[in-house]
Amino acid sequence: MQCNCCHAAVAEGVAKCPACGFPVLVAGDSSPEYTKMLEDFRSRKRAQIIIEMQIYSYEVSGSGVTESGTSWHTVGTAAALKPGEILWSDLECEPLTSDRSFTVRLRIQNGGMPREQAVTFSPDHAVSRSCIGLSGDDAFTFRLAVGSKDDYILSDAVRMLS
Repeated sequence: MQCNCCHAAVAEGVAKCPACGFPVLVAGDSSPEYTKMLEDFRSRKRAQIIIEMQIYSYEVSGSGVTESGTSWHTVGTAAALKPGEILWSDLECEPLTSDRSFTVRLRIQNGGMPREQAVTFSPDHAVSRSCIGLSGDDAFTFRLAVGSKDDYILSDAVRMLS
């Protein structure tokens, strides 16, 4: 069975979806009231979700380059995402070559409950200017974008809910 709200797998006999908390119904209702209730629930849930990326700081000294610390930078919020559009953040990174993959560490804050996830990219082409953005897939799925508005690559889909 699948949740009508977030499409997560739900076991038989469960009253609420373990991923989003929406009441589990055997069949979806197509009435305007049900549709409004579903959209209101999704909107409230998405308003709580913040997507962050781990940033590394480096220090240059006589003995070389060493990592000096890490921090989290907000890339965007789920409420601001729209399917098929990229929301670009103010975060820039190095140009990307197509000959190596790289991994980005994300933290998805869901109402104060953080979940960390690694996202690996294997670029199929070089990207000269790299900004970080988010592309909405559906209500609770997004892709990380790296590049610029004219030339970018997208990660595999990432679920916002556990």
